[in-house]
Amino acid sequence: MKTFFLICLLTAGTLTGCKTKSDAMHLSAGERAAIIDESCKALHALLQIAPSERDGNQIPKRLWGASIHRLKPLRVTNDRLHIRIVMLETEQLEEGFYVSNPISSYAPYPNEFAELVKLGDPDDRTFGTLYCYRAIKAKTP
Repeated sequence: MKTFFLICLLTAGTLTGCKTKSDAMHLSAGERAAIIDESCKALHALLQIAPSERDGNQIPKRLWGASIHRLKPLRVTNDRLHIRIVMLETEQLEEGFYVSNPISSYAPYPNEFAELVKLGDPDDRTFGTLYCYRAIKAKTP
C-alpha cells in the first residue's frame, strides 16, 4: 500500500510540476550565471545579424554558449529582448528556461505563463534573472 501511495504521489508531482524546474535544482550558481550570461550574449549576437538573414526570433545554435548546448534545448528564441530556452514542447504546452534581460522594457504578463518560477539564490549576482517557465499554447482555429 505504501508503495502504491508513493508511486501515485511521484506521478502527480511529475504531471503538475515543471520538469525544467526539477532539472534546474541541480544547477549551481555558476551554471545559472553562465546560462544568463551566454543567453544575453547570444541575443546580442543575433541582433547584429541583418533581419533579412534571421530565422524569425530563433537564435541559431552557432550563437549558443557551451552551457546552453549542455542543456540540449529544442530551440532558443528572442522574446522581446528576453530569452526563451525551450526544453519541452507538446501541442498544448511549452516549458523551459526564461532569461529576463534587464535591458528590455517589456515585462511579461503573469497570464502569459501557467508557471514562472525564479531560480537562484538571493546572493546570486547576475545581469539578468533565470526562471523556469511553463506556457499554455494558444489554440489556433
